[in-house]
Amino acid sequence: MASDGCKRIILVLAVVAGAVAIPAGCRRQPAAAPKAAEIAGPFTRLFDTGAALSGTLTAAGLSTREGWASVAEEVTAHSFAGDAVVVNDKLALVLAPMGVGGSLYSRGGQALKLRATLAPVGDDGEMTLAGLTISENSSAAVALECAFKSKAGRTAAVTYRLTTGANLVEVRPEKGAERLRIEQEIKHVVVPDYFADDVVVSAGSSGRLRVGLPAENCLVNLVGEGEAITACVWQYGQADADAIIEGAGEKASLQGVEIECVPGKSLWIALLEGPGIWHSQGITARETGEVKLAWRRPFAAQWRCDVVGSGGLAHSSSFADAPGASADAAQCWFDQEQAFVRLLRPSPTEAHTTASAGETTLLVYPIDRSTATPLTAFCVNDVMRSALGTGPCQYVLAAEGMGTEYPATPDLVSRWMEEQFRKGKVQKESAALRDRLNQMTRHMEEVQGRIRDYGKLADRIQLTCEDPGLNAEFRPLAQELLKLLEEMRRAVGADENVCRSAEQAAQEILALAEKEGSADAWQQEMAKVRALGGIQDSSLARCRMVLRQVIQSCRGAQGAEMDFADRVKKLAQSGLRKEAPTHEERDDGSK
Repeated sequence: MASDGCKRIILVLAVVAGAVAIPAGCRRQPAAAPKAAEIAGPFTRLFDTGAALSGTLTAAGLSTREGWASVAEEVTAHSFAGDAVVVNDKLALVLAPMGVGGSLYSRGGQALKLRATLAPVGDDGEMTLAGLTISENSSAAVALECAFKSKAGRTAAVTYRLTTGANLVEVRPEKGAERLRIEQEIKHVVVPDYFADDVVVSAGSSGRLRVGLPAENCLVNLVGEGEAITACVWQYGQADADAIIEGAGEKASLQGVEIECVPGKSLWIALLEGPGIWHSQGITARETGEVKLAWRRPFAAQWRCDVVGSGGLAHSSSFADAPGASADAAQCWFDQEQAFVRLLRPSPTEAHTTASAGETTLLVYPIDRSTATPLTAFCVNDVMRSALGTGPCQYVLAAEGMGTEYPATPDLVSRWMEEQFRKGKVQKESAALRDRLNQMTRHMEEVQGRIRDYGKLADRIQLTCEDPGLNAEFRPLAQELLKLLEEMRRAVGADENVCRSAEQAAQEILALAEKEGSADAWQQEMAKVRALGGIQDSSLARCRMVLRQVIQSCRGAQGAEMDFADRVKKLAQSGLRKEAPTHEERDDGSK
């Protein structure tokens, strides 16, 4: 007898082939839809609307569910008469026959807002839903295996999964789904670089209808008028991603993004909602005085400020709780909840173009949590942790082939030292302290070696771009790439003495441990260690971002440029090492 998994596969194939009839005797009849009180709470529920929804789902329709049937827990052999609706306390996902994908709604209080359509795209274009089966159905999670079909008859399978209390939906494409299109009206697409500068694409920033994005594992779409963020994370690394633009000039609009898929590998689409969760404001390019933003932070977090320049290159800074010295592009701080910004060096509009006046855009969004962030608030890095099970620093190290089970990074060693100091165990743990500091300095030497490798790679790419025999047609692209390499060289040369400084700090910490130094002295040395680690994190991240930008620039090559672009692209790809481990790889111990 066939297993349940085999039955599901057979049913999906049958649906695609047109054999959709299921004998009535084989169907398990659904229970009546529970009343609103019965689906309160974070639990995940699955419904059959009984008939196709006319238009978008409304809050009233979700509340009354007239004509709907609830698919009882553990029931997987259900034949849908209408649309499939999966609901938890934060999201609603609707899958309709002949629809182009899953319609994702946010649920904020009594409101219901259609935020995005998650649509698979095949190598011959758009596909429509031909059938679905239930692969998981409990109050903890619901997963629907969907069969899609193109006009030319090509097929693809995609699984959508929603879990209890989550503000993100997991999408797992299989063979035939080449890309996932996230259709929504977007104001800005941000490619976040957690330790360096972001890249920002806006509708009017390019004359192209498809703009390559230098994304590695994450994109951030700023949606609405400051009340919604869509964060997209995938568990594989470097992927081709594009922003989709419709119209031109003042009529141009960002209509979504497309992300390359890998069969069997998941993408997570999260909705972060709340008034003022992001902010956009125009400022003059020469403005150096204090600017009071027309925005107040809605909650405590680590807020990022992007001053956007030519080509989407941004200078990124972090908001502090008071004005002070800063080496960033802008000094950003809060006075209570009110935000202030002062530009400290030329905006990228001046740095990368000949324009001496005009406006540039300033963006603000929450990149990560702080100790004061409420549990009900979500930041971009929360999505990465929920999806990949790791933070940005660990992800970058793993992507570089330097992930380690031993907590040897400056930040983690500092946290361990702080805990020992708090417990008064510094002298008792002196041997362990020495061991961890030695591990840390060796780790930093390895990281610095990797940064030097990036410098050597930049030399190789530069030689290719400056080849005297290079065809004149290739020179505009070559010049564009050489400008990117300048940023990579600045990152490589950020601080060549960082390892020596780390060794000196380690020796000072050991000396303090022997004589039980004061709390102030300990804190100063640990702050030094963290700052040195931050320099390396930033350099490493900048180098990776530049290589991703080089690859995206080469993707846009056409005609005779393509051979030259392909050579440069292969060089750049050689510098991006193995990907970060997935949940599965960590859980089963295979990596």
